[in-house]
Amino acid sequence: MARVVVADDHPLFVEALKTALGAEGLEVVGVAERGDEVLDVVTGTCPDVVLLDLTMPGADGYALLEQLCTQHPDIPVLVVSGADVPVAASKALRLGAAGFVGKAVPGRELAHAIRVAIAKQPVFYPLPEDATVPLRERNGHSGVDPSTRRVHVLTRRELEILQLAASGMSNAAIAKKLWVTQQTVKFHISNTLRKLGAANRTGAVQRAYELGLLANPSQTPPPDPVD
Repeated sequence: MARVVVADDHPLFVEALKTALGAEGLEVVGVAERGDEVLDVVTGTCPDVVLLDLTMPGADGYALLEQLCTQHPDIPVLVVSGADVPVAASKALRLGAAGFVGKAVPGRELAHAIRVAIAKQPVFYPLPEDATVPLRERNGHSGVDPSTRRVHVLTRRELEILQLAASGMSNAAIAKKLWVTQQTVKFHISNTLRKLGAANRTGAVQRAYELGLLANPSQTPPPDPVD
């Protein structure tokens, strides 16, 4: 079970977060309600990940983030903020955050982001459409020019369908494999195209490969169906 430290000064949000993460098999092992308590809590609990609000009393959020990344480089820090703005996201990621997540994100997607961050894999986060930020650049995981990269969130189902599409499977074959309708497959692919800024499945697969989300596709996905 992954261990989580939550740094946030809103008790109701923290309690809701505990419930949501607990339902996903994650354990909150420490809570810091002030910025000047965070480092002590992290040192005392040795969590797998820290969820950090940038606007807490007792410390500057960005300075605290930098301290966490310096003193605990092996513990990923996900910034969880109510301010989904490109400037805040870009600055947080430049300072070493593993990701920038809006507080409106569903608990299941946050839990997924936490697990992927712990595994030190590229993660997509729910940022504004015009956000262009360097994803995990400090750890050398990205080979893409950060000035042109967009960061979005893909659900586990979207990732699964995209991987199957990358292997060359048609919508009908994907639907049969996953025991869903073709319309469901089309719906997820449509969302994926929008989030990745791609015009078709081939472009989406290539974009996901460039961002490190998929392995280099060995096959070209079939064309999008016209129906």
